[in-house]
Amino acid sequence: MHYRRPGEAVIPFIRWDLDSTRVASNLDSSDHRIEAGYGTLAMGYSQRRFRETEPDDTLEIRQLYGLYRMSLGPYVEFDLGMGSQQVKGQQHQSHFFATTPLLIHTSERFGFEFRPAWGGGIQSYDISLLVKSSYGSLKLGYKALSTRSESLNGPYLGFALHY
Repeated sequence: MHYRRPGEAVIPFIRWDLDSTRVASNLDSSDHRIEAGYGTLAMGYSQRRFRETEPDDTLEIRQLYGLYRMSLGPYVEFDLGMGSQQVKGQQHQSHFFATTPLLIHTSERFGFEFRPAWGGGIQSYDISLLVKSSYGSLKLGYKALSTRSESLNGPYLGFALHY
């Protein structure tokens, strides 16, 4: 049996992620996410904000969700999650959404994460490589967000703190 130690990236007690994406020359995105839990259950909150300079416009997507976390040993985590998603731009809408994150941390130094989410006609995918230390990780990834008519994609650089 594997007991979790503080600082592990798989099934952490608390984790905070922050990253920034350049979607286009006039469009940036910033994202932060916090998750907290114990064992198989966790709660999470994320906020992704898109800022466009020409024309001056913003789009914000907030998610509040619960996770059922499962691990296959000390290196693999698979979660089932659902919650509420709010989209605020020119209009304000709320939707149910679902997510199934997969975290594969092959060693104490490197990891791979895939975080898809679906809801309200929005699909988002976050894939990243992590270089880890005891309580933090440097992330290099790619995010894709699409609706029936729009697509916002781009590479990102970020970090995660995990305890």
